[in-house]
Amino acid sequence: MSESWVKHEVEVYDIDGVPVDGGDDSFDISRVAIRVPGYVYPVDIGSWCYTERRRLGQNKFSGSIALKEVVKSSYRKQRGAAVTGFVDFIRYHLSIGKSKNSIKGFLSQFQIFVSWCDDCQPEGLDGPSEFIEAVSGYTENLIQRVRWSRLNRNTAATFQQVVMLVGRFLYEDPYMDLFRSVRRIRRSLGAVVKTEVPGDDVAGTAFKAYQEIFAQLSGFVLNHEPFPKKIVIGKDYFWFFPTALPIAGPATVGGKKALGKRYICYDYIKGEIRSLKDVARLSESRFPGSIAQSVRRARANIDKANEDYFHERRIFAATFAVQSFLMIFSASTGMNLAQMLSIPWEEEYDFSRERLGFRGLKSRAGNKEVTFYLSSGIFPAFNLFLRLRAYLSDYLGGKGASPFLFFNVVRGEARAFGSNFSNHFHSRIRSCFGLDMEVSTRMWRAFKADWLLANVPFKTSVILMQNSPATMLRHYADGSEQKSDKELGKFLSSYKAEIVISDSKKDAPLSVGHCHSMNPSPLFNASINPDCRKEEGCLFCDKYRVHLDEKDYRKLVSFRYILEISRPLAKSDDHFAGSVSAVLKRIDDLLGLMASSSDDLKVAAGSIYRDVYECENLSGFWAAKLRLLDDLGVGI
Repeated sequence: MSESWVKHEVEVYDIDGVPVDGGDDSFDISRVAIRVPGYVYPVDIGSWCYTERRRLGQNKFSGSIALKEVVKSSYRKQRGAAVTGFVDFIRYHLSIGKSKNSIKGFLSQFQIFVSWCDDCQPEGLDGPSEFIEAVSGYTENLIQRVRWSRLNRNTAATFQQVVMLVGRFLYEDPYMDLFRSVRRIRRSLGAVVKTEVPGDDVAGTAFKAYQEIFAQLSGFVLNHEPFPKKIVIGKDYFWFFPTALPIAGPATVGGKKALGKRYICYDYIKGEIRSLKDVARLSESRFPGSIAQSVRRARANIDKANEDYFHERRIFAATFAVQSFLMIFSASTGMNLAQMLSIPWEEEYDFSRERLGFRGLKSRAGNKEVTFYLSSGIFPAFNLFLRLRAYLSDYLGGKGASPFLFFNVVRGEARAFGSNFSNHFHSRIRSCFGLDMEVSTRMWRAFKADWLLANVPFKTSVILMQNSPATMLRHYADGSEQKSDKELGKFLSSYKAEIVISDSKKDAPLSVGHCHSMNPSPLFNASINPDCRKEEGCLFCDKYRVHLDEKDYRKLVSFRYILEISRPLAKSDDHFAGSVSAVLKRIDDLLGLMASSSDDLKVAAGSIYRDVYECENLSGFWAAKLRLLDDLGVGI
């Protein structure tokens, strides 16, 4: 019979209040839970000393989800030093100004490693040699999951990096000797998840909806307009009543079953309280007195809401309008959510200049101060938002508002918006107006970056978006699918006939394909000058050719692989992205062109990729380059 589970009893401490200093043996770290920035509930870090543990509850809205049950016999005292060291690790990174998101990431990712040790190598946290062995096994597991397409390659690299970072802190490894025997998981530009850029039609529809919601709801609140309020979104209209199901109209009433039972007194088509006759016809009740009382209550509810300047449904309208403006602000400035939510509240804003600049902290850039601009065309909406914010501040009264420009109101208190704000906002739009759209703040940032990249010089785009060149290229340079389809069509029409040739034509073999004539000339609008001495130069030459066979396909995939694993040789990430991204994109274009031109290659493409990336079976020239890189120590 297996041993029973018991509740793990803990004492809760602030991270700076844990009474340990360098691993005091008199203190039992296994009974400690800590309050960590970014976490709602204390984290039971002491339960890591047990290899068998589980959550006490699964309700995310209850504190029980943070409580643990353990099997007492699974306790490993040897883990205490590593757990204590991890507390010091968190303390140190808080002291040097790491953001709460970074701290949250460290904890959640290291916890994944701890759970892996529980299942596969229980002794992995007992000491330095055991830790190194565990990291090696964990790395192989990550690599296997990447090969099975169960984990993104860059995510795996981050998981490994965090575990190694903790290990170097725990076992004092400033010279990074501890994990020399462990295979490194390389990041890949190809594995970066690009931010989807919304098409012009989707962006236009969403932005117009934000404006209509903001203008009508803010006007309703600030002008103390009466219920029911008619709201027009696009070609549809809706009625706003002071009920638990506040907004509905002809386009949505069919999907709201409660309107046919609990709220039959409210007519969401005509925007009025139904007559006794109509309510009697719709009601399941056969008692005239009960029906008359329901109608009286509905009318009294409307009167009460119209008299109350801070009625809960007016607060609902105000917060909905604020959220709509936050999306307008995101689309207009291109700021990310963290930057917008960190803008401090100011009593006065200067509108005398052509642009209004906001200063915020970008935690991922080492608290670098950045400035974004709000164009003068948004000033009227911004002024309206400030009045709306003042209304909410008055409502909060003695409870206090927020020190930040943007805040939410939840159950009568000022709250910061969460990282999932966009999802919740668009869910509310879907529920109230039946609009199934979702353009996140990150997508609006990508939309603005895409427009800038297409209309202004690259360096200017980087400055306006407050990004590094590497970030612009990695995350925002793909463009929308709609635009990409058009550009790809032009590319195929222009170059397919010239680039793809049969193996019967005379040409000189290259490490990346073939050369039609040793007389280099750049392609139109080429980002790199052709150079017969460099492989990347050949790719941008109008004399470059490929055969539709697996040999040339493998050459290009091999070259791509070598470029990616050469990252450690670059001076910096910016240098690597600036010099290599254009080449990688050109290779991808060529590989796509080859696969689309040959059914045989389309079938073989996946296996060639796996053979190169997983088994390192590169073409001859690039296999030699790989051996050279391994000799230089640039290896996985």
